[in-house]
Amino acid sequence: MKLSKLPLPIKLILFVLVSIVAIIIDTIRFIDKLFIKLPKAIRVIFVYGLIAIIIINYSFPIVKVETKQVETETIVYIDSQESTREQVKETSTLDLKNDNANKIYAKAIELGLDQNQALIVVSISRHETGNWTSKAFNNNNNFGGIMTNNATQIKNYETYEEGLNDFVSILKKYYFDLGLNTIEQIGAKYCPVGAKNDPNGLNKHWVGGVNTFYQNYVNSLQ
Repeated sequence: MKLSKLPLPIKLILFVLVSIVAIIIDTIRFIDKLFIKLPKAIRVIFVYGLIAIIIINYSFPIVKVETKQVETETIVYIDSQESTREQVKETSTLDLKNDNANKIYAKAIELGLDQNQALIVVSISRHETGNWTSKAFNNNNNFGGIMTNNATQIKNYETYEEGLNDFVSILKKYYFDLGLNTIEQIGAKYCPVGAKNDPNGLNKHWVGGVNTFYQNYVNSLQ
């Protein structure tokens, strides 16, 4: 087939290929002329250097090192406070066989107290209100014999929830948060023997009464 009979696109492709080959040949000739003009020493160094590179590449192939991203296991250490919070989640609905006791316990857990502290709070309320039958509890929503600021009369709360929250908050803020964690330590401040508002000397029975309720709760959970 004659070249003149070829389609135009093929002619263009052949023209481009021939042009590229011609450029390559001309470039090689140009480099060869420049190389010949170089001093003999430089030409020798270049040739032997090229040979050395080829030999090294074949004798000591370059090892490609693949970098892999290693997935590391993240270990989370839970401190004692976190453990306490997990325990709280598991015991926040403890059944103490009494609706008032259950609500007091749940409120104590909600405010951040642990199970032991919550049981102490329930025991205090139970003792102070005579098993939640006192007038202060039924008429004033007072869960723990809480007095007014001048300590002259029992404090009145508008709602059950208000009285519950204040009672537990007082024990948390002014007792447990200050390191008073036993019934004896709390009693010395909450209901001290010889207090002016205890003319009949009933405060001396406070620790024993609260402790009895507390031990009953502990034993029932075992």
